[in-house]
Amino acid sequence: MFSRSTLLLFTVLLVLNTFGQNQWGMDLTYKNGFLAAHRSSMAHIPKEMVSALEASWWVDLKEGEGFRTEYDIPRIGFTALVTQTGNTPLLGHGLGLMANSELPFKRTERAFFTSRVGFGAGFVSKVFDQELNPKNFAVSTKVNLLICLGLKAGIFINDSRLALGADVTHFSNAAWKTPNLGLNYLFLSVGYSRNIGTLKKLRYSQKISQPTGWTSRAYFIGSGKEIFPTGGRRYPIWGIYGNIKKTISSKVGMEAGLDLIYRSSTKAYLPEFSKREIDLIQLGVYGGYVFTFDRFSTTLGMGYYLRDFYQPDGPFYHRIGLRYQCTERLDVALVLKSVWGKADYMEYCVGYKLFER
Repeated sequence: MFSRSTLLLFTVLLVLNTFGQNQWGMDLTYKNGFLAAHRSSMAHIPKEMVSALEASWWVDLKEGEGFRTEYDIPRIGFTALVTQTGNTPLLGHGLGLMANSELPFKRTERAFFTSRVGFGAGFVSKVFDQELNPKNFAVSTKVNLLICLGLKAGIFINDSRLALGADVTHFSNAAWKTPNLGLNYLFLSVGYSRNIGTLKKLRYSQKISQPTGWTSRAYFIGSGKEIFPTGGRRYPIWGIYGNIKKTISSKVGMEAGLDLIYRSSTKAYLPEFSKREIDLIQLGVYGGYVFTFDRFSTTLGMGYYLRDFYQPDGPFYHRIGLRYQCTERLDVALVLKSVWGKADYMEYCVGYKLFER
């Protein structure tokens, strides 16, 4: 499947960054919400409220490399998800497994307020079929990318905590196969967490120093996507992305960049017109927010095409992704590029630091 090996890589890398003598435990969360119909062609799909259950194993990173002072005890772990889909006859049920982190905005001895980011793989039991399930325009592959973005707030009670939360949970195959409008769920949640034990003598990976000012990186992008009609050709996508990042603190940065993308899938758009190869090149500008956690960073931002001759999806695009810094100069990234909630394609990136000031 399109990204299972990449997801496994990031999951393993996350595990390798568990370190020190830190508290671990389990978490059980009940979520209730709805499937958002972010395209008019999906209006017939949501039929009912959606309930979901999450079970998590987590570690509170209290010791090692200054994380206690920099991040005020972040939490990392794994989450298993079981969810309804909002339309059982069309979509069936959903399952998921993701690596996730909770990074505190504010934490005291009695209360906390955190952000949550999760990446992993999701399973949907019923997918599009031209004969058996033709009205399911949302998903066409049973294994999909799973992303969760949310907020949590709650209180500590001895070795336990109670939490209320809100999140967006997204299933998509990143247009590797059509149709793929994706599933976007908006949830409210309540959860209970319990400290169970302590992890000891786990070796922490060598720390990579983070720049304190301006840095510039160049990324090589490779990808592919399928275009209607369903079951048709999968088109390769290549590109270069250059950015300049301003580090605001040890955790937060802002970046701006320039995209140069050769999107061969545009050949399938308005097929009655012949197209020059040069007109398949897109030029875009991008701005985003970066949250850094040692070797990992999450990115979230928006872009605009300065040049897009045919504009098959309009001038605006969005990015959400995960980067891993391998060395001082080299990093890799997995980034979902989307257009107003609909996946455009997955960017598989290798980056190199050009300069630092």
